[in-house]
Amino acid sequence: MAILIFVLLGASTILIPVVGYLFAADRLRGALDAIRTWLTKENAVIMAVLLLVLGVDLIGKGIGSF
Repeated sequence: MAILIFVLLGASTILIPVVGYLFAADRLRGALDAIRTWLTKENAVIMAVLLLVLGVDLIGKGIGSF
């Protein structure tokens, strides 16, 4: 049961915008365009933070294995 809830919560981050766009494309177009513009503009910062988090996690696991 917990796995089902986990999968549904994870999938909802994709399903909600897609289903919402299917039913209310005109109303969501502005918001989705704004998000796309922001993500495109801030791509370098987002990737740097993501890689930093992954690197810190990898280093932490490496140090923790000693």
